[in-house]
Amino acid sequence: MFESIGNPQIVGIGVFDTAIKYKGISETKTRNVSFFEIDLAIEDGGVARIDDMREPIRENMLICAKPGSRRSTALPYRCYYIHLAVKNGEIHKILSQAPDFCYPKDPEEFKKIFLSLINAYNFPDDTSELVIAENILSLCRLIEKETGTIKRSRRLSADLSRPEIIENAVKYISENYAENISLSFLAHSANLSPTYFHKLFRKAVGYTLCEYILDVRIRAAKNLLLTTDKSLVDIASECGFSSQSYFNYAFKKAEKITPNQYRFSKNNSYFSV
Repeated sequence: MFESIGNPQIVGIGVFDTAIKYKGISETKTRNVSFFEIDLAIEDGGVARIDDMREPIRENMLICAKPGSRRSTALPYRCYYIHLAVKNGEIHKILSQAPDFCYPKDPEEFKKIFLSLINAYNFPDDTSELVIAENILSLCRLIEKETGTIKRSRRLSADLSRPEIIENAVKYISENYAENISLSFLAHSANLSPTYFHKLFRKAVGYTLCEYILDVRIRAAKNLLLTTDKSLVDIASECGFSSQSYFNYAFKKAEKITPNQYRFSKNNSYFSV
């Protein structure tokens, strides 16, 4: 059962401070990374370099350097760290897929884990091995979560660069606002999950799907109020409102006046001086 997780070997755990070890040096030598090196920056510092990537060091930046990469650091630099040798299994997969640099949503949770690891590793007792094992698994779970968040964000950015997804939805709404338009239908048409489509739509348009559809229906109703003598019942039906009472409610909430007041005020403006 546990073979699939992988058996990480601890190379080192602790606090790294270049002000102590590298006095008078502005940058560490470039070296080949042999293990997974996971750091959490304690404060702002210099610049971290992994292969061709360069990233200014800021407090709470998480670094995950992989075996085989080349690494150097422009100083100063202070961090919590854990170095692990992992050959295979789920932990190897998680750490291999982790971004080289990221800023966790909950850095305090990472700090808590690192401090627990440092304490158990440097001041061992009868429970230290269990504490270390638990915290390594917790750390990997958090890293996996951060990796997933970053992947979803990158996918969202990629999909936002495909405007036809939103354009098709907006076009469908403009042509069918009188019908019952569901999130699941639009998401299925775009071959996306409803949750993801809604997030993409809101990011691109600036409104939730319901807010946007309501705005389209109210604009259509305003046009009919000004250009026809149709009853409110007919206008409500033609614009996709479930009832006249809901039409009156939604219109007044959006425009601060009732549909009849809107019609009257706009028509009377012709005679205003």
